[in-house]
Amino acid sequence: MCCLCQTRAWGGTKGKDWFLGAITDDNARNIDIKLDFLTQSVREEVLVYQDGKPTNRRNNPYDDVIETKIVAPDEVLSLSLASSGETAIQFKALD
Repeated sequence: MCCLCQTRAWGGTKGKDWFLGAITDDNARNIDIKLDFLTQSVREEVLVYQDGKPTNRRNNPYDDVIETKIVAPDEVLSLSLASSGETAIQFKALD
């Protein structure tokens, strides 16, 4: 686990899939995750569950966005965490 100010991010594997989660405190923030932990020369399908744009813990705590995209190990995944927000990500190898 790494500490990014008042944000926690952690990851793990099950079989060939990677999983990553992140949470934050009362302050909304953006974090960038380097994907260099993924296998080189392998593209990954990423399923991202994260807070929607109007989300905040007091007025709209349940607006979530689910997004799918293709990434490679040389990319950076940018995440937006709402106040008291979280994200969950699954990486599935395509190659």
